[in-house]
Amino acid sequence: LMVLAVLAGAPGAAAQDLDGRAVAEKVDKQNRPKDEVGKFTMFIFSPRGEKRTRELTTWFKSGEGDDDKTLVRFESPADVKGTGLLTLEQGEKDEQWLYLPELRKSKKIAGASKSQSFMGTDFSNYDMRTEDLSGHDYKRLPDEKLGGRDCYVLEITPKSDDVKDETGYARRKSWVDKERFTTPKVEYYDKNGKLLKVATTDEWDQVQGLWRAKKIT
Repeated sequence: LMVLAVLAGAPGAAAQDLDGRAVAEKVDKQNRPKDEVGKFTMFIFSPRGEKRTRELTTWFKSGEGDDDKTLVRFESPADVKGTGLLTLEQGEKDEQWLYLPELRKSKKIAGASKSQSFMGTDFSNYDMRTEDLSGHDYKRLPDEKLGGRDCYVLEITPKSDDVKDETGYARRKSWVDKERFTTPKVEYYDKNGKLLKVATTDEWDQVQGLWRAKKIT
């Protein structure tokens, strides 16, 4: 959820001189909070049109450099209440832990398990972390307009097979708003290069000066 609402920084080279890596770094830094709490309502639709509703709270705390801590916890319904996913990002390493209240224990999520569905949603466990800049290459593609706004377009590929297994993606294609350095659209391609899913973010607003999307599909 919050990984799609991310972020970018200080003035630097002229926009036309930014390469893919520089754009990605600005996305990661410009709208990054020191700490943040978010409330979300999630709707999950089955292929038959059945709808489930879940309430979540997220906590984020930024550390030194690229160190971050993110906690996602379900507040309702009763069958998932108290379930939490904790992500600890420390330099080039990260750890994820899933807390299951019915078992009163935490389970470490490692390796390819990070690419699995997060609690039956279209998000993976890996999607719940911030951008892994050190683990990916960023190629700038020709600019495009999206929703009437000028965007950079990035092709994002894992640097190693291990990162590819963790993410479950051979590549991602990301649109970056040139003014806000937000990501209104991301395409995800599976390990065979087939389009797997598309995330779009809408209804952007500023919260204490930082851009946030009110809706993610």
